[in-house]
Amino acid sequence: MDRRIERTQKAIFDALLELMNEKDFDKISINEVAQRANVNRGTIYSHYSDKNDLLKKYIASCIAPFQQECSSESPEVLMLTTFEYIEENVEVFKTLLMNGGATSFKETLQEMVFSGLTKANQNHHDKDFIHQEIKYHFVASAMTGTIEWWVKSSTRYEPEIMVEHILHLLKKLQ
Repeated sequence: MDRRIERTQKAIFDALLELMNEKDFDKISINEVAQRANVNRGTIYSHYSDKNDLLKKYIASCIAPFQQECSSESPEVLMLTTFEYIEENVEVFKTLLMNGGATSFKETLQEMVFSGLTKANQNHHDKDFIHQEIKYHFVASAMTGTIEWWVKSSTRYEPEIMVEHILHLLKKLQ
């Protein structure tokens, strides 16, 4: 990707996050993002169809670093990597969850967890499919809710402790 485009997108993403720290996403306009990013409104529309698309792509960029590891790592390593990454960027994720981006963030995270579970367990039989699908959606929802609670919590447990307890709970589901 062209460096100018990367710089422009970073400026737009940074402006969006700054504004989300100040007010709810629903109250932010494209004009405000453009002004804060020091770009024309048309520049934003050349990259994003609307502010919801901007938010969705920003969330995707936040999740991308650990999403790429989904297929190559064990569930335990993936969970630990995810919690460590979120902990390193906790203020970003807290902003996304508390200022109007929660629905988009949770949906994207749930899709990632569900996809990771499905890829890790592709050897299920037809008769197990409904059971597996329900279990994967349940786990994806539980993981997303747990991550949301953890990010918002004033006493944040270490990533290793989170993974240890989540794995213990998941073993009980089997």
